[in-house]
Amino acid sequence: MTTVLVLAVLVPLSTAPAQTFFAWLNATPALRRRPLWFVGYLLAGMFFYTEFRNAVARVAHVRELTGAHDWIVTPRSGRALAAPAARRAA
Repeated sequence: MTTVLVLAVLVPLSTAPAQTFFAWLNATPALRRRPLWFVGYLLAGMFFYTEFRNAVARVAHVRELTGAHDWIVTPRSGRALAAPAARRAA
């Protein structure tokens, strides 16, 4: 069980460094001269985006386990719905 938990932590945390590395490899020379951008992306990806993504997954798991399968859709106004139809007619 411990191996699974370690992998469950390491795999999501390793995606940000891998994405940063490949972004640096594919970057133009002008962008490669700005290493702080890549460091900022790495830190933001590891500590904020990864945790946000994991929180969304946890909420989805809890909703599935509790049986909350309904979708809450906010109603649109008639004016907002008429605008795309008017654009298609023109």
